[in-house]
Amino acid sequence: MKVSLNHLIILIIICAMSFSLIFVFSEWILTDKSILELEWRSGFEIGSMIGGCAGAAIWLIYKFNIR
Repeated sequence: MKVSLNHLIILIIICAMSFSLIFVFSEWILTDKSILELEWRSGFEIGSMIGGCAGAAIWLIYKFNIR
């Protein structure tokens, strides 16, 4: 299966956005802070970094058929 660089970019963006939202949402659920008191910037930075790495890893697995 051929996997293009467009798929890599799309996968990284989708994973980064979803991990960022999951990270901020979990901070909101696990602490007693209101939505306005959350540290949005750090949550989005850490979530997008982890999500981007996960997206690149998933792309590499599909690219080289690692099972």
